Amino acid sequence: SQGEIAAAHVAGVLSLDDAARIVALRSRAITRLTGSSSMANVALPVADVEKLLASHGAAAGVAAVNSPHTTIIAGQQGVLEAVVAECEGRGVRARMIPVDYASHSPQVEAVQEEILNALEGISPRQSVIPFYSTVTGGLLEDTTVCDAAYWYRNLRERVRFEETIGVLAGSGHTAFVEASPHPVLTLPVNDTLHALDVEPALVTGTLRRDEGSLERFHASLAAAFTAGLDVDWHQPAGARVELPTYAFERKRYWLAPHTGADLAAAGLRPAHHPLLSAVTTLPDGTHLFTGRISLARQRWLEDHRILDTVLLPGAA
Repeated sequence: SQGEIAAAHVAGVLSLDDAARIVALRSRAITRLTGSSSMANVALPVADVEKLLASHGAAAGVAAVNSPHTTIIAGQQGVLEAVVAECEGRGVRARMIPVDYASHSPQVEAVQEEILNALEGISPRQSVIPFYSTVTGGLLEDTTVCDAAYWYRNLRERVRFEETIGVLAGSGHTAFVEASPHPVLTLPVNDTLHALDVEPALVTGTLRRDEGSLERFHASLAAAFTAGLDVDWHQPAGARVELPTYAFERKRYWLAPHTGADLAAAGLRPAHHPLLSAVTTLPDGTHLFTGRISLARQRWLEDHRILDTVLLPGAA
């Protein structure tokens, strides 16, 4: 849901200033919620998780449905710890998420007015790239609705990630790139696509924990490229990079400017032949001969005429 703010900017819904404003001011409001609440990840379908939480009332609830077998819960920390312990006792994978607040839970309602007031005046626009919302669970045709109230709902309501990925897959999307410092949603995406019997062309991240280098990013780009995605390899405008050199020979291999017109400058050498001017050796060991045939250069060709037309003899 936090990443959806960045997605809205990339899609053209939010200006950079508005996107940064939402991130900063909404995050500041959340600090008022820190304390006795938390979130947890449970490897069960949402229906099974809701049964586990039924006896706890409003103390805990479903915060996000990431895949058919991954559900995020939020609420009072003690309740979540008890649910995680129960899951582990049943052999179900579950773990606490290291946060001390409960997004996508009734706890968020305590800062509703603060968030709405802080974000008043943002100006959402119609997207230039299709924008899929995890608040509504599908494509937002009219993205001008992404106002302060929308971004409050984005923090308060259940994240419908699995549903949104399903809509994307149903629209023909089979390549998914998670832009993040460490991939945490690639497994849920794969799980969702597998459940839909969709064979993805690519599901990958961008960076990894402790691998935040440009080399790691380029490796992810390479994975996308080999999977068939159209990757723009050009450097951004104004970028300066060192010219490449051979790994085994530290000298420039770029051709130097040359204004001469001699054969050697073009990689050729004289052929010493009446019709062929030059020869060059090709990488596979064969030879390429070039030459120009004209009456201006070979006057003796005039000796071969048929019906007053000069013809190149077959002996050439």
